[in-house]
Amino acid sequence: MSKNTAPDLSLPTEDDVTVITGKSTSRPSAAKVWQETVVKLRFQSKDDLLTKDVSYLAFDVLNAIKQSFQTRISIKTNANKELHTIQAPTNDDDFQKLFRVSHRRGNKAKKIQSQSWIIFRICTDMTLATIRKEQTVHDALQRSHGNLVYYPWTEDVHDVVPLGFFVGPLPKYMTSTQFEEELITLISAKAKIDAKRIPKHHCVMETITTYQPGTDFRYKCQAFVIQVEQQHALKLREIIYKAFSSRNENLLFVLFEQRRSHPAIFAKAVHRQAEYEAKHRIVAIHGIRPDTMFEFDVVLRQKFPQILQVYRTPTTAYLNCGGEPLGRYNLLCKTTAFTDLARALHIKLAETYHTFVQQIATPQLDTTHAEEVRVVSRFPTPSTPGSQATLTTRHSYITCSHSVLTEQEFTTDTIPRESWSVRTKLNPPVPTTIHAPSTNTTPQGHAQLEAPQATQIPIPATPRHTSWSAVAAGTITALPPTQPETASNTSYTEAQMQALLASQEQRLEQRLEQRLEERLARYDQQFNQMITMLQELIISMRSTPQDPLQLPQTVPSSMRKQRRTEPTVILCQDDNMSDAHITKEDQSQNRTCHYRSQRLRPSKELLHPTEKAVPGTELSQPPPPP
Repeated sequence: MSKNTAPDLSLPTEDDVTVITGKSTSRPSAAKVWQETVVKLRFQSKDDLLTKDVSYLAFDVLNAIKQSFQTRISIKTNANKELHTIQAPTNDDDFQKLFRVSHRRGNKAKKIQSQSWIIFRICTDMTLATIRKEQTVHDALQRSHGNLVYYPWTEDVHDVVPLGFFVGPLPKYMTSTQFEEELITLISAKAKIDAKRIPKHHCVMETITTYQPGTDFRYKCQAFVIQVEQQHALKLREIIYKAFSSRNENLLFVLFEQRRSHPAIFAKAVHRQAEYEAKHRIVAIHGIRPDTMFEFDVVLRQKFPQILQVYRTPTTAYLNCGGEPLGRYNLLCKTTAFTDLARALHIKLAETYHTFVQQIATPQLDTTHAEEVRVVSRFPTPSTPGSQATLTTRHSYITCSHSVLTEQEFTTDTIPRESWSVRTKLNPPVPTTIHAPSTNTTPQGHAQLEAPQATQIPIPATPRHTSWSAVAAGTITALPPTQPETASNTSYTEAQMQALLASQEQRLEQRLEQRLEERLARYDQQFNQMITMLQELIISMRSTPQDPLQLPQTVPSSMRKQRRTEPTVILCQDDNMSDAHITKEDQSQNRTCHYRSQRLRPSKELLHPTEKAVPGTELSQPPPPP
């Protein structure tokens, strides 16, 4: 396809599919251009890998890349020759001719794994994320514990050292290429040197971590780190020192060697970069109504250029009066512009507040359902990110509340914490009225008399009762659904309502005391029963003779008599005596013998003690242990 020929828009291109599915982070482009990129294939392991092991792991990954994309990618060796076919390495020297293998030892004490890597160049129209996400390549990387990352240097440069980092620029909001261009312009202007004479260097985003001297408190930030070849490190350091010798500059440069020579200065620089990053972060304002955004969009774009993005999120959680779903607009802005933007939104909401009330209060009330409609406008701040101001209507009890900030409450320097809570002060703070709830039961489940629907109780406009109050500009009187009047409906004043609540609390305390007394009486009865049973057991033990090796048991008197009449056989073993059968009456004659009581039934093997044993029928069991 030539450059002048327009692409066929009827068929979806690969860029369109990628953007719709969101599976790739690549940006859509009209024409695909092949670019040469330096890639670093890195392997991590707990033990130090040999060059032979790294060569086989790298061959597995490169072979998967070549088989997956074939003609869509071109892999070049260190000699800048295209690798058409990838063969398994026979020895280390053959693989070292194509790609150079580098190693870095690990440290088990610091839990740092050893790394091995190769650097090569690829020429393709795809991004590195697309190559990594391909299933075959992904499986090969998982097997070898490897990763594909961009590398700023070519494969012939190995002695690259990090020189230091910059305090001021935020890597999240600008690319390294943009920062390199600005840095070269700034260095050439400050140091009064030609840009071509500046040594070749690269700026890479890295996470810098250090500890506060003398403590275990850790500082952490993200900054641009300048990398340079070791042979040009001293020259570039002198140029940067000459350019940033003034301390009044917003851009500061800190050398990594100060981590050991001046740890306090290094920790202070990292802490300053972390504070700068937190101060200039991007915040979001969620939940702006479409009608408000439609009227206020032009004013926002003209007055607040700090707004980075405006996007809409459709939702069915919030419904308007007709039941149609309403979307909500969200704003992304910097923290520095958040205060003025939030105040402008509050002023706009205050102007259109009466319109919101009319839209919500006018529809017909459904007395059969107690549904709730909410219009939420959240304005998160760094101190209270989850705060919100609600405008609520209920079908059973109409309650409208909204936080309107005054000029005294809202300042550009400090935002009071009370201004961002759900229940805030009203403007103006006039006494408001609510209707006494007409319910038949209290939250505890006790019966309660119904209150009249026409009686109103004055309550001051405090943050505690904001959700029950009316609108700031005045009072909105909206009666609850009409109910048939009964003879039990009586009017109550505020003092009577308090007396009624006090009587209910007293009744509840009396009931709790009564239950406690009943439980204690039940415990006393159970304790007396246990004492009686123990006394009976002791009496039975004293009246019944027990064997010395048997536990006392409570048995009926008939069983105890039968037990005394039955003969008890005891196996006795002594040095001067052989195995014999003696009854319990002969036990007193053998006090020194070791015995074991055993209840036996008459059988052929064991005869009755009064009979004589037949020769050949003696017990074959071994004597019991002492």
